[in-house]
Amino acid sequence: MKITLERFIRGTEATIGSLSVDGEWLAYTLEDAVRDDPNPTTPQNEGKVYGQTAIPAGTYHVIVNLSPRLKKRMPRLLNVPGFDGILIHKGNDAGDTQGCILIGAKVDSPTRISDCSKVFDELFQNIDYAYGSGEGVTIEISNVWDNEPHGSLENYEWSLQ
Repeated sequence: MKITLERFIRGTEATIGSLSVDGEWLAYTLEDAVRDDPNPTTPQNEGKVYGQTAIPAGTYHVIVNLSPRLKKRMPRLLNVPGFDGILIHKGNDAGDTQGCILIGAKVDSPTRISDCSKVFDELFQNIDYAYGSGEGVTIEISNVWDNEPHGSLENYEWSLQ
């Protein structure tokens, strides 16, 4: 199973994206701010701010295991450079992420999503089914913006409906 996350709104506090499963749109995402370092000689993740930085774009394996913090089985990304314990879970704003990926059915603002339970449950069922069928799960994360921070959703009115 392939999960695709395309980040399309880059803000100073949060990042909004669109999540698909095997090519079918499922939800919006909210992550911490993407913090790029323009200096290629800087050691990886030196610009990272703990609990306030989105993970690097890339492709990662996803497993389901017990979250020590949440005390339940959760989708977890593996081998994220400079990060540990990255989950996909419910939540509404950047304060809920701690570097993780939040999913929801609606975008309320550049820093908030909502209606998380139904889409999270659907994603979790898809991941569980894939593993039960012997299929692996990956997530491919890409940045599809113009590399300039966006301060509003004025160009994304459709996402508020």
